Parts: sequence; structure tokens; C-alpha cells
Amino acid sequence: MQEQEYQQVLNRIVQFRRQVGKSQVELSNHTSLSQAQLCRLEAGFNRYQAQTLREYAKLGMDIDYVITGEHRKAGAVELFIEQSGVNEWEEKEQLLELGAWALEVGLNYAKEKISQEKRDYFKEELRRYRVIANHKDETVLYRLRKFHELSQEEMAGQLAVGVKKYRSMERGISDIDIELIWNAYRKFHCSPSYLLGGHIENFSTLNEIWNCVTLEGQKKIAELMQFGAKLVREDKKKEICETQSKEM
Repeated sequence: MQEQEYQQVLNRIVQFRRQVGKSQVELSNHTSLSQAQLCRLEAGFNRYQAQTLREYAKLGMDIDYVITGEHRKAGAVELFIEQSGVNEWEEKEQLLELGAWALEVGLNYAKEKISQEKRDYFKEELRRYRVIANHKDETVLYRLRKFHELSQEEMAGQLAVGVKKYRSMERGISDIDIELIWNAYRKFHCSPSYLLGGHIENFSTLNEIWNCVTLEGQKKIAELMQFGAKLVREDKKKEICETQSKEM
């Protein structure tokens, strides 16, 4: 990350603090940082680490906007999940796996002709969602590397970190930093919110595909996802009942 690029990120972080109306002292009370540490971060003497960004996200900071400069836009996919009665992330990702498959089918109902390049990009992104859902027990970096079919040495090179450091981060022994978050977004279009949280929170590509599909196609996709949500809810109820039965 160039100094100018980091300064833009830093400006957006400081902007967030001012928008929520907190002084450095007040913000430090909500994080693991002291006021002196926060002051050095905002002055650019030290660089933000992942844990601090996670703490800021809990206070309402849009991580994707801070890193990329683009606000996350909620769309049909978020609305559907919100109304589906599926709440836990594991259940949401089960639903997203089905949704990714349904949206790929939905590309056959495009409102207008989609270029082959755009269609290939959509299919690759949808495959990424499915890969993520199938490797829930692994770290985000492992899932990302497997998706791109890279060795650890190749992945480290793409993210501009040493192999030893990368291996430690992929195993979850050491935490990622803002440089890696930036490089993962630039190299692989991996949303910062996913890299930090381990859950897919940015559905911009899914919403873009949805908007390319005709009303007939959207109806078919919605029916499939509604059926999937029903199965996920029923599976959760069964799990709860089995747990309660064992405890009795």
C-alpha cells in the first residue's frame, strides 16, 4: 500500500470517529487502545491492525468503505435474508450457497445480453461464494487461497508478505494487518468485511446479478431461496430438539 493510499484510508477512519461524535479519549474507552495509541494511529505514526478495525466495526464503521472508498449497498439479497427468519451466520451461509447456485441459473434469464467476459466474472464470483460456504471450519486466508488454487508461496507473493508470516496467518496463529487486507482486496476483490469477520457480509456482486435478471428469473430464484430457508429453519429446529432431548 502506497503512503497516499494509506492516508486516504486513515482519513476515512478519522472521519468515522468524528461522525459518531467521539473524542479520542471516548473512542479509546470502547477499544483495547489507549488514548496515546489512538493518537499515534491517527497521526500515521503506527498502522491499524485487524483487531482495532474489528472493534471499530462493532461501533458501526463500514469496513468495506474505509478500505475501498466505496459504501456497501444493501439490496435484494440482504432484504431476503433479513425476512427469511435465518439469523445465525452458519445458517445464512447455507442459504447463500443455495442462492449462489440459483443466481447462476438465473443468468439464463438476463434482461439483456451479458458479455461473455461479464458472465465469466459473475460465474467465478458465484463459485467463490460456494467454496467459502464449503470450508467454514478453515481460516479465511485458507479458503481464499484454495479458491484461487495457489500454493502458500504463491499466495504470500500475491499478498506481498513473507512465506513464514503468511503461513502463520493462514493457520490463525497471528492476525492479519491492514496491508494484507488492502492487498487481498486489490488482488482478489476479497471484501475487507469478509476477511476480518470470516462471514460474507458484502453481497454487492449477488445484488448486481439479481438486478440483471428478468422478473420471471427473479421469481424462480426467490422460490428456490424460500424453499432453502424453510429447510434451514427446520434443520435448526430439529437440532434444538435433539439437544434438549439429550439434556433431559
